[in-house]
Amino acid sequence: MQIDKVSEKILDDEATQLIIQTNSADLQLIGFILESFEGYCNYTTIDNEKLLLQIIIPKDFKQDVEKIIENIREYNYD
Repeated sequence: MQIDKVSEKILDDEATQLIIQTNSADLQLIGFILESFEGYCNYTTIDNEKLLLQIIIPKDFKQDVEKIIENIREYNYD
């Protein structure tokens, strides 16, 4: 799947704000996958035209969510 990191920054509460860009075919599937890991992160679409997702990751789950995103990126469903 197409997942491109646009930006990453650490917030005041030490959570990570990750902005990623994807394509329209993958947007909904990425959302479903992230929702299945309830409590690991919060996400929202911040730009429907550019297909940007903001993902807020608590400090304790950063490595886990990074692995999840990498696995999503490597998945080929064609």
